[in-house]
Amino acid sequence: MELKRITLDPLKRSPEVRELHLTPEAKEFLLREGTDPKYGARHLKRAIERHLVFPLSSLISTGQIDPGESITVSMLTDGSGLVFSKDEFLPKPESEAQTS
Repeated sequence: MELKRITLDPLKRSPEVRELHLTPEAKEFLLREGTDPKYGARHLKRAIERHLVFPLSSLISTGQIDPGESITVSMLTDGSGLVFSKDEFLPKPESEAQTS
């Protein structure tokens, strides 16, 4: 099973996050947490909210992540959850810089 890009599109279009990168391990974690042999991917949206959206929102609201930063989401070394890290500073694309 593959974590569909469309599932994360609303989060990626958020003005608070410039770019959101999930490692393959983070995607697999979300799939494990959000799928069930009996019910399929019915709970995937809830798993994404619980493990990705809510923690990311908390980091933004507490100022640990500034609006517009690029974020990478990876797996904790013990496999118990996700970890969020700021990407290196990326300058704005010229098209955005010229319109500012």
